[in-house]
Amino acid sequence: MNLSGHSDRRSRPDNGCDVNREKDEMKTCLVVDDSAVAREIARRIVEETGFRIIEAEHGEQALAACEDVGLIRLPSLDIV
Repeated sequence: MNLSGHSDRRSRPDNGCDVNREKDEMKTCLVVDDSAVAREIARRIVEETGFRIIEAEHGEQALAACEDVGLIRLPSLDIV
Protein backbone atom coordinates (compact mmCIF):
# COMPACT_ATOMS: atom_id res chain seq x y z
CA MET A 1 0.00 0.00 0.00
CA ASN A 2 1.29 3.42 -0.95
CA LEU A 3 0.47 6.01 1.72
CA SER A 4 2.57 8.81 0.24
CA GLY A 5 -0.26 10.18 -1.88
CA HIS A 6 1.64 9.48 -5.11
CA SER A 7 0.51 6.81 -7.49
CA ASP A 8 2.91 3.94 -7.96
CA ARG A 9 3.00 3.14 -11.71
CA ARG A 10 4.53 -0.23 -10.90
CA SER A 11 1.76 -1.31 -8.54
CA ARG A 12 -0.52 -4.11 -9.62
CA PRO A 13 -4.12 -4.75 -8.65
CA ASP A 14 -4.96 -7.97 -6.83
CA ASN A 15 -5.56 -9.82 -10.11
CA GLY A 16 -1.88 -9.52 -11.06
CA CYS A 17 -2.51 -7.57 -14.26
CA ASP A 18 -0.41 -4.48 -14.86
CA VAL A 19 -2.89 -1.75 -15.78
CA ASN A 20 -0.13 0.79 -16.45
CA ARG A 21 1.29 -0.62 -19.69
CA GLU A 22 1.69 1.64 -22.70
CA LYS A 23 -1.57 2.44 -24.48
CA ASP A 24 -0.20 1.66 -27.93
CA GLU A 25 0.42 -2.00 -27.11
CA MET A 26 -1.60 -4.49 -29.13
CA LYS A 27 -4.96 -5.20 -27.49
CA THR A 28 -4.96 -8.60 -25.81
CA CYS A 29 -7.89 -10.95 -25.23
CA LEU A 30 -7.61 -13.81 -22.76
CA VAL A 31 -9.87 -16.71 -23.80
CA VAL A 32 -10.48 -19.18 -20.98
CA ASP A 33 -12.46 -22.34 -21.65
CA ASP A 34 -11.93 -26.04 -20.98
CA SER A 35 -13.19 -26.83 -24.48
CA ALA A 36 -10.55 -26.54 -27.21
CA VAL A 37 -13.34 -26.14 -29.79
CA ALA A 38 -14.89 -23.22 -27.88
CA ARG A 39 -11.46 -21.56 -27.54
CA GLU A 40 -10.84 -21.92 -31.28
CA ILE A 41 -14.23 -20.40 -32.16
CA ALA A 42 -13.63 -17.47 -29.80
CA ARG A 43 -10.10 -17.04 -31.21
CA ARG A 44 -11.34 -16.83 -34.79
CA ILE A 45 -14.08 -14.32 -33.95
CA VAL A 46 -12.01 -12.03 -31.74
CA GLU A 47 -8.86 -12.07 -33.89
CA GLU A 48 -10.88 -10.44 -36.66
CA THR A 49 -11.23 -7.36 -34.44
CA GLY A 50 -7.47 -6.93 -34.13
CA PHE A 51 -6.92 -8.49 -30.72
CA ARG A 52 -3.96 -10.70 -29.91
CA ILE A 53 -5.34 -13.89 -28.35
CA ILE A 54 -3.99 -15.70 -25.32
CA GLU A 55 -5.66 -19.02 -24.52
CA ALA A 56 -6.02 -20.85 -21.23
CA GLU A 57 -7.76 -24.12 -20.48
CA HIS A 58 -8.47 -23.37 -16.81
CA GLY A 59 -8.16 -20.72 -14.11
CA GLU A 60 -4.58 -21.44 -13.08
CA GLN A 61 -3.39 -21.10 -16.68
CA ALA A 62 -5.40 -17.90 -17.02
CA LEU A 63 -3.79 -16.34 -13.94
CA ALA A 64 -0.33 -17.35 -15.14
CA ALA A 65 -1.05 -15.84 -18.56
CA CYS A 66 -2.22 -12.62 -16.94
CA GLU A 67 1.01 -12.38 -14.96
CA ASP A 68 3.11 -13.05 -18.07
CA VAL A 69 1.22 -10.80 -20.49
CA GLY A 70 0.19 -7.91 -18.30
CA LEU A 71 -2.82 -5.93 -19.43
CA ILE A 72 -5.74 -8.03 -20.66
CA ARG A 73 -8.22 -5.72 -22.36
CA LEU A 74 -10.87 -8.36 -23.07
CA PRO A 75 -11.35 -11.46 -20.92
CA SER A 76 -13.54 -14.21 -22.34
CA LEU A 77 -14.45 -16.76 -19.70
CA ASP A 78 -16.37 -20.03 -19.70
CA ILE A 79 -18.91 -19.51 -16.93
CA VAL A 80 -21.14 -22.51 -17.57
